[in-house]
Amino acid sequence: MIRIGLRDAKAHFHRLVMSIIAIALGVSFVVGSFCFRSMLNDQVTQLMGTNSDHDVYVRGATEEQNDSPFATSGPISSGTSYNKIDTSLVTQIEQVKGIDNVSPPERTIGATLLDHDGNAVVTTGAPTLMISASSEHPWRAANFIAGTYATGEHEIALSQDAAKKAGLQVGDTTRLIVNGAPHTMKVSGIFTTQTAELGVLIILTQPALVNQLMQLQGEDTSKVDKIGVYGNRTTPLTVQKQHQLADRINKALPKDSKAHAVTGQSVRDEATKSTQESLGFVQPLILIFAVIALFVGAFIIANTFTMIVRDSMRGYALLRSVGASPAQVFFSVVIQALILGVIGSVLGVLLGWGLIELIDWGLSKGGFPLSGSPTPSPTAVAVGFIVGVVVTVIGSAIPARTAATAPPIQTMNETMNPEKPVTARGWIGAGMVAFGALCWLLCCLLAAKKVSWAWLTTVGTGWLLGLGGVCTAGGVIVLAPALVTGAAKVLGWLPSLAFPVTGTLATRNIGRTKRRTANTAAALFVGVAIVSCLSVLASSMRASVSDMIDDNLHADYVLVSAALSQSVSPKAVNDVKHTAGVGATTAVRTLPTVKLMQANEQFTAMAVDRELLNAMYPATHQEGDAAQAIEHGEIAVGRKVADSNGYAIGSTVEMESKNIGIDEAATKQAIAAYEQQVGEQVSARRTGRYVA
Repeated sequence: MIRIGLRDAKAHFHRLVMSIIAIALGVSFVVGSFCFRSMLNDQVTQLMGTNSDHDVYVRGATEEQNDSPFATSGPISSGTSYNKIDTSLVTQIEQVKGIDNVSPPERTIGATLLDHDGNAVVTTGAPTLMISASSEHPWRAANFIAGTYATGEHEIALSQDAAKKAGLQVGDTTRLIVNGAPHTMKVSGIFTTQTAELGVLIILTQPALVNQLMQLQGEDTSKVDKIGVYGNRTTPLTVQKQHQLADRINKALPKDSKAHAVTGQSVRDEATKSTQESLGFVQPLILIFAVIALFVGAFIIANTFTMIVRDSMRGYALLRSVGASPAQVFFSVVIQALILGVIGSVLGVLLGWGLIELIDWGLSKGGFPLSGSPTPSPTAVAVGFIVGVVVTVIGSAIPARTAATAPPIQTMNETMNPEKPVTARGWIGAGMVAFGALCWLLCCLLAAKKVSWAWLTTVGTGWLLGLGGVCTAGGVIVLAPALVTGAAKVLGWLPSLAFPVTGTLATRNIGRTKRRTANTAAALFVGVAIVSCLSVLASSMRASVSDMIDDNLHADYVLVSAALSQSVSPKAVNDVKHTAGVGATTAVRTLPTVKLMQANEQFTAMAVDRELLNAMYPATHQEGDAAQAIEHGEIAVGRKVADSNGYAIGSTVEMESKNIGIDEAATKQAIAAYEQQVGEQVSARRTGRYVA
């Protein structure tokens, strides 16, 4: 029976080509998803090993949740943070035996590098990262290929990628925009790191410049997230020696320091795990396409083997008549499916590998290089291979069962195997479609708040929408054979007139094999439905965003930073405000650390001027006067936030913010200036020179 199955597979190989292609596409997405996830994991592991390369870190002893989306601890940072610690601990840590260098690994993203033509060097979303490093406090991951560290406040060292994009070499002079102010800088060196930095432009500079930039951004430089410790500037310590050094540092730390020393390996492991979990959505997203491709492929395989079985039915009948059991006939068909699955899976593995290589090449060309390995792992190959073979066997199971269970005498008859009635199947499919339509109707009524049934409110519109889609799509597939006859008559009328013989034969052939015709159409239906769904979704989102901007945002110009990951500096905002011809202006500042206490849902806090609500982004419907509330130091909330939390005009809410540093000297100076201004106005009133 194995020999018979191999012979039949060879005889019908031309019919199996489309099935092989379908399986190859599905397997390629499966393998590609595993490869891409593995490549990202490798990239993150290497990246953390480069950007957190100290042997020991001294950090806060109390764990906190970092809710800010603008964390600046590196190109990729963990979602967990600890209480800040005082920089004065550096002096005490340096006294511990076995330490080569101690420094707070300060870094920030508030700078823009200009190229040799004076244009801003931008990336595809990755920030420009400034890191505090010098020959006294080196960064072990940096390998200089030309020059050395910056030796003064007017020198910088650039990563190779940053120097290439800016067209700069050692000795060249360029400008660095810090908080809106240009600084003339000389390139002192160019370096590489052990791994690709995901498009991040890295600038090494003296600690003084980084501290200045952090202070301009309102950060308290007297406290840091962590302090890095090198046991050896050139050679990493083993994990055992890291533990020994961390223990010695913990013994030397003051009890009231609220600090704790941990190994560098543990910090890297935590950051790697957190980042890999945050990137975990990539694999399921690709697997969705794999499921779609394999689902459509199963229909194609079923149709292919249905045609093969019907053409070879007399041969199977002959085998049954000479003593072959139903299981042996079934196995002879499954052998063909196994061959098909193996060929398709092998091609799918190679295709998936090739797709990841192509993606890697495209990302590198787009300024987002990856250094992780795109080579599929044995697990990825095994999973893709098994999935391809299993789906193929499942797709061929029903045709194989038909071949194995047909009576030999009936099979050798000219009128063999009349197609089973599809009436019952039609009623089942119609019921599924009706139930799906009912779910959609209830979803619309619930969204429009025209029904208030408690159980519907608990279920929510999302579940009803999904259930309605599944039932409707599945019902159409089940119902399709019952619609074939009517559809063939309607759609075949014009071809029968144009081509009386061939058109009539084609129409009758479609009606004679209802199930096979419906299965073929179902594969096309699924593919077209998915493409249409995604197209409608994209079009709706684009139209909604366009309408929202066009109808509400009345500003003539919107100013953004040349580096999209950075904010516009206060100096630039002030310069624009005093430019001739400029009318109303407003700065929009996101406050990521501000929280609304006991809020029922997430929200975004922003600090704005009243001009935003008066002239540029007026509210279409409002209660009270939002602009006046902001002017009086009150807050205005969106309708959704108000309804969710039961707020009304006059309600008192409690808000809090973390990581707020107050410059006491600047605050006293501002208060003194304000008091002087008030005094001058009072004096002017008394002398009659004041004009309101």
